[in-house]
Parts: sequence; structure tokens; C-alpha cells
Amino acid sequence: MFIVDASLRCNFENRLEGPCTYCYNTSSRRKFRGGKATNIEAIEALLKKEFPKKKCGGIILHGGEPLFMKEDVLKRLLKLSFDLSGHSSLQSNGSLVTDKKIRLFKKYKTHLGISIDGYWPANRWRGKTKKNTEEVIKNIFKLKKAGVAVAALMMLHRDNVVPERIKYVEKLILDLSKEKIPSKVNLIYHPDPRIEIPIQQAKDAYNRLANFVLSNNLPNIRPFESIVNALIGRRSECMFHECDPFCTHAT
Repeated sequence: MFIVDASLRCNFENRLEGPCTYCYNTSSRRKFRGGKATNIEAIEALLKKEFPKKKCGGIILHGGEPLFMKEDVLKRLLKLSFDLSGHSSLQSNGSLVTDKKIRLFKKYKTHLGISIDGYWPANRWRGKTKKNTEEVIKNIFKLKKAGVAVAALMMLHRDNVVPERIKYVEKLILDLSKEKIPSKVNLIYHPDPRIEIPIQQAKDAYNRLANFVLSNNLPNIRPFESIVNALIGRRSECMFHECDPFCTHAT
């Protein structure tokens, strides 16, 4: 699997409400202020050289916000991913989805991961406003209706694991599941102790969500599906091996 930071720029960076509270590449983005943050030729050359050696996995456009790139650059990278692997993928904040981009996604068999931390107010550290949160969720359902592969990635942090807000994470998981839209719930790793969750609170949150998933018969919600697979000897997702920030050589 190749994760390409195709654009460090993000449409959230200059909004009045400010960027996402826990954005991990604000400092990197400042280095490219006013400069060229995406070297498309270098990305293409590297992928054409290295991807065929792997012969497995896919290419994921990351960021920043990939959909904030110029449309011709986005199309070029989606096409390259499709030509090399037979599909394409990207991780997005979900606010810049348009009908024109949906046509690109369908053409290049794009899978979208949309970052959303639950219904408002569980999403306030990311969406910043109730309106933005509602727009992103609306776009998730729009992508699904259009036949585009889409999934939701929810981060658990100090603001949305408290009882009065984690219920809005659960509600979104349930509503997405009704439309057969997958969800994944990750614990956030962050150097700021005001953001990262203490281990006992993280344990309580995962236990609560696991019970919610079981009681509502939602077997395909990650990481719970992956934990079960690992325990019975099946392959699980990368966060428990290659992508685990505490053991992978890539980090």
C-alpha cells in the first residue's frame, strides 16, 4: 500500500473557524506557504517505479485535502492509480464533493474514506460548525447513492468520548450501517495531552462501542471486526501490524 501526501494544502486551513483541532500537518503546511506543495512529476515517477515491485495493495491519496488540488492534477493522480492498480483511493474531509468529481470517482473506481467524528457536536473539533458537519454527512450518503465506494473514518479524542457526545458517534455508525456504508473508529495518537485520550478512558470508549456494535448486530464495524479476525487467525487491517505507529518501521 502506498499513501501519497498528494497535497499538504487544505480548504479548512484558512476558514474563520480554523483548521481541525488535531490537524497533524499544520507545521509541514507552513513550510510550503506560497510555494509548490505538490510535485506531480516526482509523485508519478516514484509510483511508476516502485508500485509494480509491490504487486499488491493500492495507492491512497492523502493530505491535507486531496480534493483541494486543481482538478487536472487530481484527475492525473486518480488515473495513474487506476492504471497501476485497477482502482484508486483517497482520504477526504468530504466537504468538496461535487457531481463532476463523482463522475471522476466512478470512472477511476475510486474508494473514498471520509473523515467525520460523528453527528454534531461530536464532530466539532473537525467540522467546527454544525452546518459543515451536516454537509459532509449529506455528501457521504450522496456518494453512496451515486454508486461510489465510500466509508467513514471516525477519530476518538477527548472531546467526543464523553458520554454526552459519544452517543452521536454511535448514531452515525448506526445510520451509515442502515445504508451499508462501512465505518471505522480509531483512537487518536497526539502529542497534546488535551487531545489524546488516557488509556482507561480509551478502554471504556472501545468497550462501550463494542457493546453497541454487538447489540445492534453490526458485525462489520472496524476495529471490532478486525480484532475478532486477529483472534481467530484471519488477516486483520494494517493498524494492528504494518500501520501500528508503535511497531512499524515506516513511522
